[in-house]
Amino acid sequence: MTLRRRFRLLLGVVAVFLTVSLAADVWLIERRALLVRRLDTQLEPARTAVGEVTQGLVDQETGARGYLITKDPTFLEPYFTGAQRVDAAVSELGRLLKDHAPLRDVVERLEARISAWRQLGAEREIGAVREGRFDEAVSLVWPGTARSLLEQARAEVTDLRQAVVAEQRAVEGEIREIRSVLSMLTLVGALSALALLTLGSYLLHRWVSRPLAVLGAAVREVAAGDLHRPIPAAGPPELARLGGDVEAMRRRILAEVDDASQARDALAQRGLVVSSLSEQLHPELSCPPPGVRAALRYSPAEGVVAGDWCDVVALGPGRAAVVVVDVSGHGAEAGVFALRTKELVLAALDTGCDPGQAFSWVADRLGDTDERFFTGVIAEVDDHAGTLRYASAGHPPLLLVDGGFVQVLGLTGSVVGPALDQDGWTTVEVPLSPSAMAVACSDGVLEARNADGQEFGLDRLNEIVADSSDADDPHAVADRCLSTLDRFCAGAPRDDVTLVVFGRSARPAPFTADEHRWETTATA
Repeated sequence: MTLRRRFRLLLGVVAVFLTVSLAADVWLIERRALLVRRLDTQLEPARTAVGEVTQGLVDQETGARGYLITKDPTFLEPYFTGAQRVDAAVSELGRLLKDHAPLRDVVERLEARISAWRQLGAEREIGAVREGRFDEAVSLVWPGTARSLLEQARAEVTDLRQAVVAEQRAVEGEIREIRSVLSMLTLVGALSALALLTLGSYLLHRWVSRPLAVLGAAVREVAAGDLHRPIPAAGPPELARLGGDVEAMRRRILAEVDDASQARDALAQRGLVVSSLSEQLHPELSCPPPGVRAALRYSPAEGVVAGDWCDVVALGPGRAAVVVVDVSGHGAEAGVFALRTKELVLAALDTGCDPGQAFSWVADRLGDTDERFFTGVIAEVDDHAGTLRYASAGHPPLLLVDGGFVQVLGLTGSVVGPALDQDGWTTVEVPLSPSAMAVACSDGVLEARNADGQEFGLDRLNEIVADSSDADDPHAVADRCLSTLDRFCAGAPRDDVTLVVFGRSARPAPFTADEHRWETTATA
């Protein structure tokens, strides 16, 4: 998962948490505001209105009793003002509690009780006294009907007051609970924010800071001079790609440092003389002779002077010879001996010797070489006849690949050197199809070892050649072989490396005198 997607996921989790928390806070705050508004605009005014009903009933009862006793009409004034006060309060209660069914029912009962007391009790008694029917008034008061009805009304008032108070307490309790929940949510939000901040810091350290620290430490080591310190490609894909780019830059710098070291070594090996010798062993690239296509690669072990050399020589119409020679030893002395063997081999081929005869001709003319010797392979490609004639003097085998099948072409004689017993060299002929490709190399390829001491070997080279999907392109095959060798031997010292990949020409052309010889060099 990329770094961007990881942070998007983390931000999504934070956004969901904040959204849910905010929604809960908003709902609870709105609920609390609704309850407070109900408490302030309904229940508290209703409680006050209940008190007004109680006081009004007291005024009505006092006025009615005073009038009945004194027969003074002035006592009726408290009765009528109390009635207005009670009616207004009951009406207000009905308006305030209309949305609360249980309390609304109590208000309706209270209104019925007050109406019954007035009609069946107080007003009948007042009417009898007002009309002079005193005996009737006494008979109405004596049974206590009015008092009973008034007590029932007062009981309803008491019930209403208790119901209103209970509802007030319930609402206040819910408000306290909401406040507690809001406080808890605030605490949880703060702790969650702290946890998310801690998690974000940890993930930032794990995803970004730590990989950058590892990458920075490796880069500083390389900058300090340890060019063989690999740059890790760890962490999210973006940082891994950055590490890969820095590693590619390190490899490029290391390659350039190696080139510079080789150049300095070459200058140390007798300066201009060594450079002139290298130019003779490795002439400039020109067009290949008709009848053959080839790719040549060199990689010297010391400086820029190699004990290996190879060449491609035009022999006639559609015929060319490929030569690979590996001289024992390294450095300038091996380069001088290599130049001598090159001139002798090319001279032998110019005289018309076949590959085996050319080795014999060179061995006869080398003279005393002390302990110097060389191995080599000479392969003659005949594009018109479709054949390959070769001789191998103690050299690593030729590999002939065609359609994924690899044929190993082995030795036809011993190494070349006057101090060794030599019975001559045989020339072997094999068919060479237009699609076939031959691979010749020095022992610097097969005997190369990695840091663990494992040898590259013929089997590994065989697999690379057999798996080459573009076997018709000698340059692609050669580059694949050397790139695999470089990865295998990374950081380990190597011998001189020479590699030639060749085959029949894809477009034959007539032989001309200007195409007598073709020589090329490889890129190190």
